[in-house]
Amino acid sequence: NAAVSPMSMQDLVTLAAMTGGSSNLQVPQTT
Repeated sequence: NAAVSPMSMQDLVTLAAMTGGSSNLQVPQTT
């Protein structure tokens, strides 16, 4: 995980979503 590319970020988000903790990460702009 030395290189952090946009694709990697997406992967991380997907992984977090799978774990069930990316709900807030995906939408940090909750109005």
